[in-house]
Amino acid sequence: MGFAPCFSQRDAEGPGRIRRRETGDAALVRAAAFVRTFASGPQTSEGDHRRFRPTRESVRTLVARTGPTASAATPQDAASRADVVVLAVPADALQEVTTSLGDLTGKVVVDPSTGAMRRAADGYMELVPGPSNSQRVQSWLPKARVVKVAIPGAYVIRDPQVLGVAPTVAIASDDRAAKEWVARMIAQIGLDPFDAGPLRFARAIDEFALLFMVPLNQGRADGIEIKFLRSSYFPCFWPVVKQFGPTADAGNLAEFPASGTPRPCSAWTR
Repeated sequence: MGFAPCFSQRDAEGPGRIRRRETGDAALVRAAAFVRTFASGPQTSEGDHRRFRPTRESVRTLVARTGPTASAATPQDAASRADVVVLAVPADALQEVTTSLGDLTGKVVVDPSTGAMRRAADGYMELVPGPSNSQRVQSWLPKARVVKVAIPGAYVIRDPQVLGVAPTVAIASDDRAAKEWVARMIAQIGLDPFDAGPLRFARAIDEFALLFMVPLNQGRADGIEIKFLRSSYFPCFWPVVKQFGPTADAGNLAEFPASGTPRPCSAWTR
């Protein structure tokens, strides 16, 4: 399966928004982390949407680090050959990059970006009102199969057990097959995929990014990664489907890699 991560060296900044600066090799390192996360197929290409030179020494180094089947190309060429495109770009570059990639009909497009944030009056971050980045990508690419993922830090991608337990990666999409493919890739590298429902729940995933920012805003020494602990307690005692009715996709739910055997209801006490 062909795979193309598209990344950016552009500053992500705007009035009252988080500023992230990644230039040169720093952007390449981040792209490499995404490549190692998702690329398991025989063909892998990297693409930088600004001033990309596939012959640049740092690009050649990245390709060598990624694997023997990797190659470098312009974003447009890489995306045209790929089955999966990962938009590893800052939010402010998202539209520019996405709409420059050409026809992505039928391709899986993975959006690992966080929602646009701004500093609120109390000093904490808040999401800018409006649709999620993933919903915007879907509107720009109506025939693509967009998947939202909440990827942890690159240091966790390099070593999923660095914190003693594998963080959870929430995955939202309206396309079952695309969601399942991404879930398998996430599980394959040792992280914990979680079915976060339809693509419109991408904004709910972005809300977790606000929680990630809280200890950073407070200047605390400990930051966080997200881990969902599975529990069969509420499924045993709260018949939500009977109470509210089934979801629209109830007969076509995505199948994710097993996260363990649920505790039987007989083992719980109320």
